Amino acid sequence: KLWNLPCWEEGKYVARPCHCNSVFCPWCANRRSIPHQNKIIGKMRPIEHSYWMLTVTVKSWPTLTRAGLDKLIQQFAALRETDTWQEAVSGGAYSIEATYNKRSASWHPHLHSLIECGKKLPKDWIFRLRAEWLAITGDSHVLNLQRCYGKDKKGRKTRKVNRRAVREMVKYSTKAASFSHAPELVGEFRSAFKNVRRIQYFGSWIGREVEK
Repeated sequence: KLWNLPCWEEGKYVARPCHCNSVFCPWCANRRSIPHQNKIIGKMRPIEHSYWMLTVTVKSWPTLTRAGLDKLIQQFAALRETDTWQEAVSGGAYSIEATYNKRSASWHPHLHSLIECGKKLPKDWIFRLRAEWLAITGDSHVLNLQRCYGKDKKGRKTRKVNRRAVREMVKYSTKAASFSHAPELVGEFRSAFKNVRRIQYFGSWIGREVEK
């Protein structure tokens, strides 16, 4: 939007962005996500800890509801209370998302979590965690774990913070292309996610000061 106020030089215009702040807008989503990216990176201590991206899923849903999202969040909280989780994870953050599968006409809710662990993670840990998740949900054991490596200028893996992984977790934008063709699905998504906090901290990250 262009502004030309009387107090400015004649003929001078200044452009100012006019944000829509829609959850479906990738530009507004990127703008909102940057402070969260910086906050998360400021909480990370890559010299003392290792970091992993954990994707937590459940079986697809025919309908997306707020009650379903609340239950998923509670189930993830229960997973964090298990001995298996607490023996390895000190803290971290997670975001919640849902995509739509046109072929199966169903929603795919999932969580992206950045977890902070010790230098070494037991090789059998993810298998034990999957068993815990199956016991909690009763229908799903799908957990995907990837090391949160960064890369140097030559493409070699380093312990440096992987900003791309952090950006994926806090992207804020919704992959609406999969359901934007159907107004009723757009309404279903908006209703389910209304007032849901998309990013949450847990464990030692709660109250941890951000390094500048």
